[in-house]
Amino acid sequence: MIPYFEVERTNNYATFGADISAFAGRTGELRFTVDSSHANSLIDAIRLSTQPIPEASIYSLLACGVLLFGAARATLKRKP
Repeated sequence: MIPYFEVERTNNYATFGADISAFAGRTGELRFTVDSSHANSLIDAIRLSTQPIPEASIYSLLACGVLLFGAARATLKRKP
């Protein structure tokens, strides 16, 4: 099993990425399994790239957390 995560989403499709660098230089069979929640999914294209998948920086994650905390706090203050 190779862990994967969503890289991009549009109205029509989602793009997922996975790190397969541990398998560099090897050959083998690639199999896809689908759980029942994604039973109607369709694989349209598979691309391999040497470029790393961008991950969120610690500062952007911290900023998102602070914004969410502030929004939650402001919502709680408004309730009677």
